[in-house]
Amino acid sequence: MKQAILITGYKDIQQLKELVCFFDASYFNIYIHLDRKSKFSSEEIQFLKEPQVKLITNRFKVNWGGFNHLKAYLYLSSEALKDEANFCFHLITGQDFPVKSISHFKSFGVAQMNEPRDYLAHHEVPFKRWSGGGVNRLTYYHLYDWFDAKKHKKYIRKFVRLQVKLGIARKLPKDFLQLHGGSTYWTLSKDTLQYVMNYTYNNPKFLKRFKFSFCAEELYFHTIILNAPFADLVVNDNLRHIDWSTDRGSTPVVLDERDYEVLLESTCLFARKFDRKSFSLKEKIKVRILNA
Repeated sequence: MKQAILITGYKDIQQLKELVCFFDASYFNIYIHLDRKSKFSSEEIQFLKEPQVKLITNRFKVNWGGFNHLKAYLYLSSEALKDEANFCFHLITGQDFPVKSISHFKSFGVAQMNEPRDYLAHHEVPFKRWSGGGVNRLTYYHLYDWFDAKKHKKYIRKFVRLQVKLGIARKLPKDFLQLHGGSTYWTLSKDTLQYVMNYTYNNPKFLKRFKFSFCAEELYFHTIILNAPFADLVVNDNLRHIDWSTDRGSTPVVLDERDYEVLLESTCLFARKFDRKSFSLKEKIKVRILNA
């Protein structure tokens, strides 16, 4: 039996390689989606290939906020579910890193096999901390798949404001599920992830309605799972340490040595985000967890 690690990446092949190599092939299977627009070379892709890596694909061009981000997650999920050995599924990015030891992951896996739980940070929508309650992510046309938000965010938002001014809004179907949202990243049991994929296959109009939405991946899994018969088994915690402070130059925060003690005391499995500025922090974490 194995835990599946689903990874989306778009840069820093060395960091991605380090993440892959943390998880050994005896207990983990890894599935990677590389952003098509990042244009990784064949040599870089070959560099990532390890026995635990079962899939490397660049099926979708992924823009921040766009529908293709969700489609990449669904594709990785469908591929990982094909292997009957996979019983627990962790969705992360190439800028994540584990903050617990392999032995801890194995103990977590034993607990999941004995009493499966789903770890998903969630809230009902409308949600007061989201602009427009979050419903406007679906009621207006957002062009993130057409335009790269890193270059053209102001024009994408101007188009939304124009729709508001003109009174143009897309209605949700009357039978649409009660919306729920939350953090993109999750740890799910096999039965739950299969339920999401079955719902997707059996309700193609539901998935289609998320086209031209904003950050669909922060709504889609949550809405299906929290409307499912087993919703009361969901733990409102995604087991990820993510610092959304606004006073450290980026959101989420790029972690560094200042975060070490917090991570040391955390119950999370993963933290994000890491980049080259996080080198010293990552080395300290590795010393701790690789010797645990």
